[in-house]
Amino acid sequence: SEAGCPGVADPGAEVVKIAHRERIQVVPMVGPSSILLAMMASGMNGQNFAFNGYLPIDKAARKSEIRNLEKLSVEKNQAQSFIETPYRNNKMLEDLIQILHP
Repeated sequence: SEAGCPGVADPGAEVVKIAHRERIQVVPMVGPSSILLAMMASGMNGQNFAFNGYLPIDKAARKSEIRNLEKLSVEKNQAQSFIETPYRNNKMLEDLIQILHP
């Protein structure tokens, strides 16, 4: 990819996915927003993705929403993204590791 946002509505996502599989670090350059930068560096489907904002604070509701987002991801071949506060990142990562399929 040499223009626009590589990996977002761009076949560069396949190259990024391969890089992740080969444990090659992917670093997006400065761009319009952290959401698009995350998509550019993810290797996930940049043709079809959804930004879901903040997930619920309540642990049970958050776990349910994570399951729902994973289901949407599989059913629609749609990357799911969301945002989290720095002080809740570790808890969110723990939940993601516990709940999501590899």
